[in-house]
Amino acid sequence: MVDNSDYIIAVWDGKPSGTGNTVKYAKQKNKKILIINPSDL
Repeated sequence: MVDNSDYIIAVWDGKPSGTGNTVKYAKQKNKKILIINPSDL
């Protein structure tokens, strides 16, 4: 999904997880990322 996306929107609490791995990969690919922490909602 990351490879075929221009922007990444992730709902992620910062803990190690599959979402965290996706965010890390997106950063490596220089994608624009918006991270929403669910505890801030």
